[in-house]
Amino acid sequence: MSIASNSSYHLSDLSQATHAEIQVLRLAAGILDLQQTASPRIRELPSVKALMHAAEAVFDELGFGDDDEPDRAMPS
Repeated sequence: MSIASNSSYHLSDLSQATHAEIQVLRLAAGILDLQQTASPRIRELPSVKALMHAAEAVFDELGFGDDDEPDRAMPS
């Protein structure tokens, strides 16, 4: 997956860690899109709920979560 050509940087200019973080954020964002696009029946599946919870935790852990919401990360 490549970044749109109008971006101000190139993936080759980023560190491997930054590149991985971008990929993880993209995946998490795609999973969270299910909240808007999937039917309620699909959103209620245990596996989908677990993926959505994990995606929310990714955003929280990387500092992109909603500051007004309590920590949603799963307890260890």
